[in-house]
Amino acid sequence: MREVFRFSFVQQLKSKYFSIVSIVIAAVLFILAIAVMALVEIFDKEDVKSEVDYIYVSDSSILSGLDYNLIHTGKNELFSDITFINYSGTPQEAIEAAAQKSENALAMEVKDSEDGGFTVNIFKTQKYENEDKLDEYIRHNLKYVIYEKAGLTSAQKDEILRQTTTVTYVVGDEKSAGDIEFFKTMVPGIFSMILYMMILLYGQNISRSVVLEKDSKIIENILTFANPYDIIFGKLFSQWLLAIMQFTLWIVSIILGMTAGVFVSGMISNDGHSSGEKFLDFMATVSESGAFSPAFIVIAIISLMFGFLLYCSLAAFVGSFASKTEEVNNYYGIYTMITVVCWMMPYTLSLNGDDHLMGIMRIIPFTGAFTVPADLILGKMTMSSALLSTVIMIACSALIVFLAAKVYKAFVLYKGNTLKLKDIINILKNSKAKDKV
Repeated sequence: MREVFRFSFVQQLKSKYFSIVSIVIAAVLFILAIAVMALVEIFDKEDVKSEVDYIYVSDSSILSGLDYNLIHTGKNELFSDITFINYSGTPQEAIEAAAQKSENALAMEVKDSEDGGFTVNIFKTQKYENEDKLDEYIRHNLKYVIYEKAGLTSAQKDEILRQTTTVTYVVGDEKSAGDIEFFKTMVPGIFSMILYMMILLYGQNISRSVVLEKDSKIIENILTFANPYDIIFGKLFSQWLLAIMQFTLWIVSIILGMTAGVFVSGMISNDGHSSGEKFLDFMATVSESGAFSPAFIVIAIISLMFGFLLYCSLAAFVGSFASKTEEVNNYYGIYTMITVVCWMMPYTLSLNGDDHLMGIMRIIPFTGAFTVPADLILGKMTMSSALLSTVIMIACSALIVFLAAKVYKAFVLYKGNTLKLKDIINILKNSKAKDKV
């Protein structure tokens, strides 16, 4: 098996087509990631004034009495016309005063937090255009007010700034929590789509590679130095490893492109907080909600790899029935049907919130391949449950590969017409009888 694996791996790796496709797609994904981040920043810069004219500040912190218009030191044309008004009353009274002043006035509360920093609450009675940008603008430029506070050393200023948080309250709206929940809903779809794309890209190639020697009529020579089991195992694992390497290259290209995109969006931004930085802040917030643990990410990636191996094994099993490459499509429809059903079913159940059936889907290897990685990353299942599901996937993959090798051995020299199910069963029975003899 080792020789077959090495030969298949090296031949594919040395292929110009494989190298060109890998490098070109990696370069395109890298550039595309940068372009997307830059375009988001460009479209995020709107040359319109904010709808907010006044912000009444109810300050009970040690910053009380300072001029909050110092926030405008961090220049942003979008918010330059906003006037901050210090208000001596309670936050509720500041809200009422803002409502009486103008429909485009807000109230803001500043208070000392338990950890030695500050908490800033922005109260809104209605939705405003660019309100998210305003929240970020205030949070990232509050440092200029802090710097004005007398008696603080540079180290103290930096420490207070580091601990300063902004909590935004929108009456009748829980936008931040909603964004996180929406993102958590999207993650399973992203992971299942990645696996589905890998299966579509490489599944048929694996099926065709299994039957390649049969079609070229050199199988008789190959069988003189390698048995059918070595051929099927060697080909499958070489194709699987190459697919993992190629797809990893593409994923790394996207990550590097997004990293570079954060830098590019920072150069384009003029408000001190680019869309790239906002994305990183959002991911940090998602992580704080219990998702994206490093250990869970590692296990999720391993689970994704072995889930892909499971479907590669199924592709090899399907290909082992064909006697020539043209026949692969006759059997490949079954493989595609299984893939589509196992892809759609768990994601649909996840959207419907059916936790009981989702628990079953995680144990069944063909559906678990699509569900376990994302659910583990999001903290929807324990590490032990994920490891159990992954072990079941590995065991099922080994069984399918073994069956594929037996079928391949039984049909290795078959050159007749496309087989029907009854013919396949008869040939396999005869093959078992010969093995016993």
